[in-house]
Amino acid sequence: AMASAALATDATKRDLHFKPIAIATSDYHSLVLRQDGTVVAWGNNDFGQVSIPANLHNVAAIAAGAYHSLAIHNDGVLVAWGSNTYGQLSIPTNLGKVQAIAAGKAHSLALRTDGTVVAWGGNFNTQKNTTPELKDVIEIAAGGFHNLALRSNGTVFAWGNKTYRQTTMPSDLSNIVAIAAGTNHSLALNSQGELFAWGNNTYGQNIIPANLRNVVAIASGAHHNLALCSDGTVVAWGYNAFGQTTIPSNLRNVVAICAGSYHSMVLCSDGSVVAWGLDTDEQVSVPASVYLAARQVARIKSRSDYTLTYKAGANGTLVGVTSQSVQYGASGTLVAAVPDANYQFVNWSDGSTENPRIDRNVVIDRIITANFALVHDESLLRSTNAATNLEDADMMNLSINFIGATISFRSKDIAV
Repeated sequence: AMASAALATDATKRDLHFKPIAIATSDYHSLVLRQDGTVVAWGNNDFGQVSIPANLHNVAAIAAGAYHSLAIHNDGVLVAWGSNTYGQLSIPTNLGKVQAIAAGKAHSLALRTDGTVVAWGGNFNTQKNTTPELKDVIEIAAGGFHNLALRSNGTVFAWGNKTYRQTTMPSDLSNIVAIAAGTNHSLALNSQGELFAWGNNTYGQNIIPANLRNVVAIASGAHHNLALCSDGTVVAWGYNAFGQTTIPSNLRNVVAICAGSYHSMVLCSDGSVVAWGLDTDEQVSVPASVYLAARQVARIKSRSDYTLTYKAGANGTLVGVTSQSVQYGASGTLVAAVPDANYQFVNWSDGSTENPRIDRNVVIDRIITANFALVHDESLLRSTNAATNLEDADMMNLSINFIGATISFRSKDIAV
């Protein structure tokens, strides 16, 4: 599925006070930092990761982990919210002033103003074990279970999971000016505009496009990469099962990029935020609140006429309320797709394979159709769902009894 920013009115765009200036995204949620130092979040909120803390203001930087979020106040104080299952919100008491942050699947990373790095949270692959040689750092990046640190001399230090040699730097890596980390691969840009990629290459994420020139910024998702060129255009490559590397045809004047696990997001020079790719939790459905003052958002939230319409394609039926009226930012109710005999559920028209499904954080009207196909039909061979290995996301086969019908479905869980 592909979605673009909910466009602000001209009057709103002229009010630079609320203009987005930075973006961050992860598995199933997204964040925007605005000119006034406030943060807007949307997408999956199972652990409160898009529920902005009441005292969050004067923010200077943001980061998003799988199910948690980070922000730095302009005084260098760090704030964290969302899942704390592995201690990823338990900020070290001696952390001090912070100048940059990054978040992995279940761990957090901070760059102090003195150039040292601190990590906390899940430590399944020693990703929070820093060493004394890690100093003079100017940039950090967190992958699924590994980290990268760029030092002032242009060298890169890596630690954590090494299953795919994602922490083993290429021998010719030098004069690096930017770094990025995916679930199991790493990316770096040198001062000559040359890109380097290493680690897992299952989806071609390490094969740099031959015509890629004049790169000024990079980002990595689970198994795909983005590159921002000096002319404001974006190039993407790697895993594309959900359209995350299919650049919108009218995309231009981009000034910042970020990549979620299976979606991509950019910030344009006029403050517009554009996102595309997997939209199971509305993570690419950019809400109008990104551009609006709090009082305007309050007026929008008073509406209750956002409509979710569910339809069954040929050879199946639906169980649940198929036409739902949902308030802004609220969730719908459970709807299940039930295939006819000798057929099976394939997916929903927005690319989701969650069944039953609940649409959360509703900010737009939606019409979604369930697709079915014959069992054993070769046309059912489709790209794998969000999980590609146990380190990416642990998928468990579950079954529930829903109004007399037993429905099998798959549920996401953080991998350890």
